[in-house]
Amino acid sequence: MAFLHTNDAIALLLERLASLTLPSDESQANPAEKLFQRVGAFGANRLVSAMRAVFASEQRVCFIVPGGDTYSGARDALMLRSVRRTRLALLIADQAFDKDKTAALVGGPGNLGILAMKDRVIDDLVTAKFSREDFAIEPAEGEPLVIAEADQKSGNLGRECWLQWLACYAGESRCAIP
Repeated sequence: MAFLHTNDAIALLLERLASLTLPSDESQANPAEKLFQRVGAFGANRLVSAMRAVFASEQRVCFIVPGGDTYSGARDALMLRSVRRTRLALLIADQAFDKDKTAALVGGPGNLGILAMKDRVIDDLVTAKFSREDFAIEPAEGEPLVIAEADQKSGNLGRECWLQWLACYAGESRCAIP
């Protein structure tokens, strides 16, 4: 068995996130409405430009950002075993047009809110059956985050987001010791 390539892990996660729908109580008008209007994967160096491109036009978005790998191993007299865990970050955002700007965080008329969105994502990912047996997801730390606009003269205080780290089991490698 070999390690799952990071691009393959991202593709599995992209597919799963793109398939999520709004909770039934939030999607009465359109029962098959997607949770995210845009799901994408970006490196940290392209994240800001990607956010600028979609934040103005899309209400609910989720970006996947690679965060690195860790390895743990065990060795006995006959075999060396190494397990890889790939860290991926999800940046989840909801846009609100309410005056006091709380709907993007906690929800409101026309907004699910990032807290409900991240709960929906985590509930789904931890129980998901992925198409590969060598891939599973464990949620790690998460926190609110505000992406501020460079020009705040417009009164726009930025975009309310949730940064959620995921620890992804990404396979293992075994090798016989001569």
